[in-house]
Amino acid sequence: MTASDPKSADRFRFLASFLAGRSLGVAEARTGEAAHTDGRFVFVSAGRPVSEQRREVLVQGALIGAGSLDHRLVKALRGRPNVARRYLAPQGHRGLAR
Repeated sequence: MTASDPKSADRFRFLASFLAGRSLGVAEARTGEAAHTDGRFVFVSAGRPVSEQRREVLVQGALIGAGSLDHRLVKALRGRPNVARRYLAPQGHRGLAR
């Protein structure tokens, strides 16, 4: 799929960039990989319905825009998945409310 393909995950690029307050690309993650971001791209779950991919973009873009994924904060969460989940769940809600 190309960026001009309306079925490409990149169709959410404008939405992700708007929420983050900076330019982001959107691509599908590898099969079986959860939605995530590397700060330059938002990776959505492969093969999921458009509505689910849109929600993934909303959450990831909002987290970036709210500063919740600042490297200084996230660094302390590495290797601590339970703490990361407890931190990110309310941050996602906060970012979306913003």
